[in-house]
Amino acid sequence: VWMFMMGGFSGIMHSSAPADAQQQDSYFVIAHFHYVAIGGIFLAVVSGIYFWLPKILGKMWKGNLSIWVAV
Repeated sequence: VWMFMMGGFSGIMHSSAPADAQQQDSYFVIAHFHYVAIGGIFLAVVSGIYFWLPKILGKMWKGNLSIWVAV
């Protein structure tokens, strides 16, 4: 979640035309993309495991464990 949020915060700077002109074709744009992409992919993988693992194993999550995994 932290990487996805950092990507969102760094994207705010891209909305400003003068800042975007200076950052164009720099590693800052590449880092912004990777923060968003890696954060989104990580969230998707964790949520997929959280959803599908009990169905594959045939067991439900323990009550306290599922709360901490969600946090």
